[in-house]
Order: sequence, then structure tokens, then C-alpha cells
Amino acid sequence: MTTKVKGRLTAKQLLALEGLLRGDSITHAATGAGVTRQALHNWLKEASFKAELDAAQRQSVQAAVRKLTAMLDRSVAEVERLVAGGEDEAVRLRAALAVPSMLRDLREHIDLAEQVAMLEAALRESDK
Repeated sequence: MTTKVKGRLTAKQLLALEGLLRGDSITHAATGAGVTRQALHNWLKEASFKAELDAAQRQSVQAAVRKLTAMLDRSVAEVERLVAGGEDEAVRLRAALAVPSMLRDLREHIDLAEQVAMLEAALRESDK
């Protein structure tokens, strides 16, 4: 009999989940959890395991976004420094050419975040 921990998952499922979050292959994650590849494939079809994996992946992405956001000001300042006074003309040119791309990517990210927020709000309203 397996004991459920962290809500709905067993200790072996949590080990497999940790392996998958580290980027391990299915085979390696299963071995690390002490189960067969088939068992892990079966878990990946279960709603509770899939939900925990999805939630953990979202948390990882959110943590990465927070770290990147914290670095954004320093990054922009460094590009600005390179554009204004880089030691080498080629460095200044590459920095200057990077700015429009960074701005476009940032705008796309903001647009997508707004669209996701609107979809989430609409979904919450439809669930009521």
C-alpha cells in the first residue's frame, strides 16, 4: 500500500515529479523514484499527478520570470552604457541593434500577459 503525501501524491510520485522538474528523462526520473518507466507513463495520464506537475512547472516559470524581471533594469542599463560608450564600435553597434528586439519582445510579453489575464477572468466568470 502506498502512502499519499503532499495532498494527492505518494512519496515515489513526488520523487518522479522532482526528477521531471530537473529535466530528467522519463527513464531517469522513474529510476530515481524506484519505479518502472511504464509506471511513470501511467502517472502522467492521471489527473492528480498531471495537475501537480503542471502546477510545479508554473511555479518554476514564475520564479524564473521574477529573477529575470529583477535583472531587467541592470540589463537595460548595461546596454545603455554599451551604446553610449562601449570601447569598441562593433560592441556599440550590436548593443544598439539589440534594443529594438528587446523592446518588441517586452511588448509581446506584456500583451500576452494581458490576454492571459483577460482569458482567466472570463473563465472565472463562466464558472460562476
